Amino acid sequence: MKAGGREHDRAGGREDRKTGGQELLTADSAVSRSSPPVLPSSRHPFYIALAILFFSLNGWLHDLSDSFLFSAHMVQHLLLALAVAPLMIMGTPGWMLRPLLELRGVRSLARWVTRPIPAFAIFNIVVAAWHLPPLYNTAMAHHSVHIVQHLCFFGTAALFWWAIVHGRYGRIGYGVAVLFVFTTALHSGALGALFTFGSQVMYPLYADRSVAFGVNALEDQQLAGLIMWVPGGLIYAGAALLAARAWIIGEPTGTFGSRQ
Repeated sequence: MKAGGREHDRAGGREDRKTGGQELLTADSAVSRSSPPVLPSSRHPFYIALAILFFSLNGWLHDLSDSFLFSAHMVQHLLLALAVAPLMIMGTPGWMLRPLLELRGVRSLARWVTRPIPAFAIFNIVVAAWHLPPLYNTAMAHHSVHIVQHLCFFGTAALFWWAIVHGRYGRIGYGVAVLFVFTTALHSGALGALFTFGSQVMYPLYADRSVAFGVNALEDQQLAGLIMWVPGGLIYAGAALLAARAWIIGEPTGTFGSRQ
């Protein structure tokens, strides 16, 4: 009698474990269906973005930009805004952000700031504002403000590129992307030209620092302007051409630069 009871208990335990395992498998399958796997085509841009981020904020480029050359600082800013931000956006599937978007008020704010006009305006205003001498000099004098400056460049650039890569306005979305990328290129080029052709040093803090590398502060400023104007403009032009191609061939929105 007791032996039969023990056999029954063991059988019941095996059945319970089997049922529990089936429930876990079912739940895991549901999660897998709702959260598609991240494809290599998405992972690679994300990993490249992390590598560029590490390079730009550490080592010799960090030391040059923080202590010696405005031109090196310009390279650092361009890497954050025109390389790290778009690559990270391309490598981040939309479903990964769903938990964040479920927070109260976040979804409506995200919808607004990633529309073409707000994203364009916020990014370009932030770039121009941080290059005003009072703000720039404050950032260079105080490390905490400098960190905020970098976060502003990266964060607003991420909004700008998100609006382009994950556009949700139908085929006209790519037409808008071409317009706003081209306009942003003009804005960036104008700032670069201001630095390149300016006859006065805008940031005197570099006056005694750049001499160690064989250039005076004005020459360093002109080089920074050329970097912002030419390489930066070429990146924007490339993005505009890709958006134009997607618009012409009718590529579905949300797939520009990403297949996830």
